Amino acid sequence: MADVSRHISTCSCHSAFLAFYRDWRVLVTASAVVAVDHVLRGMFWPQSVYGVLMASPWRAAEHAAWVVFEDVVLFSAIRQGIVEMKRSAEREAELEANHGSMEREVQTRTSELRGSEARFRSLSGRVADRHLREPTPPAGVCT
Repeated sequence: MADVSRHISTCSCHSAFLAFYRDWRVLVTASAVVAVDHVLRGMFWPQSVYGVLMASPWRAAEHAAWVVFEDVVLFSAIRQGIVEMKRSAEREAELEANHGSMEREVQTRTSELRGSEARFRSLSGRVADRHLREPTPPAGVCT
């Protein structure tokens, strides 16, 4: 029985690693290959897969049931991972869009500020020129 539990835990690890692909088709393909392998080797060379010289057909059914159980759990994890990836991608796209609009706003405001600054310098230059050309009245004299 120790060989069977070790074998099942090893298969579980491989299935879990395949689930990182986040593609259920990869997991289904691997599970089908494992099922065919267990049935064929169970019929022709049971010691290589189950660790016993004679194995009943139910042994393959038990292993298939464990694989199906693992697949159900991993399918759920894959679906949840895909949902999380989509949410993350949507948030990233929204942040990039906001960043782009913020950059445009900064450029618009900067150009407005430069225009305003140029108008201010033009006006302040005219006022300074007028003061230089007009004589200043002496103190105490009203104009």
